[in-house]
Amino acid sequence: MRLEQHTVIETWTEDHLSSLPDEETDFHEYKSSLISVERLKKEITIAASAFWNTGGGLFIAGIDDYGHIDGGIPMVVGSQKVRDWADQILAHVEPTGPYAINIIEPGSEESPIKPDHVVLVIAFGESASAPHMAPDYRYYVRAGTHSLPAGHYLVEAIRSRRNLNQPLLRGLLRLNESKSDIVQLIVLAANEVTALDVELSFDPVPNVFAGVEEIFPLKIPVIDRDNPFSMDLLKPFMIHKTFGDRPIFLELEYKSVGGKTIKERQLLDPFRSLSPVRMAAMMWMLSSSRSRNW
Repeated sequence: MRLEQHTVIETWTEDHLSSLPDEETDFHEYKSSLISVERLKKEITIAASAFWNTGGGLFIAGIDDYGHIDGGIPMVVGSQKVRDWADQILAHVEPTGPYAINIIEPGSEESPIKPDHVVLVIAFGESASAPHMAPDYRYYVRAGTHSLPAGHYLVEAIRSRRNLNQPLLRGLLRLNESKSDIVQLIVLAANEVTALDVELSFDPVPNVFAGVEEIFPLKIPVIDRDNPFSMDLLKPFMIHKTFGDRPIFLELEYKSVGGKTIKERQLLDPFRSLSPVRMAAMMWMLSSSRSRNW
């Protein structure tokens, strides 16, 4: 049950609980119906931090250590329904990751879930924004059947992994492969992660777009390894006029699959991006062509 699958528990009924493992695992954590409200509140936040930091998992309250229903927990906590209560608790884990909640009520009169009681199931998806900190200012990880505080080195390792899970876009200038007299901007994915809802603009807008500046930012739905973005910009002989001594920056804003917004600002330097030999040859060919036309 990973990032895109954790919501499957939303369709669970009491019958699904009978197929749970007979004991806790690194993916399953059980809490007895006898647990106090304050203790359950703390255990939910610890489990949230641990599961989000280590790939996801299931937290189930209202069953014993062997995965059997033992009465359930009250469906109302204080003045709140247990679902709202759980949502409020999870909001205190920073940042809050992906999760789904199912409140399983008695399925029949013979149900081991007591009247006005429920089994609380929380499924934590794999998080792209780890590490996650519990309200006690600790970061937890799942180790076997336990959620344990993580040391500084492990927290930094989790944070480094997060950077690999977010898209990374880079722009460059090159001569168009099919139209060799055109300089082209191409925006590439620098890793395997998809960038969504990309907005592309320049600062300042190059002279070549004078009069149509309102087209920016350009909206590009998806950029990934298989779907780069490209646009023709100008003729090589226009580079000095367009760029000159004035720096032009490519500005990109895009989202990860998890909804995180990333902003990039990159200097566009045609004199570094384009091969000097090819540029010199192209400039000579264009100037020769103009001389012959005269």
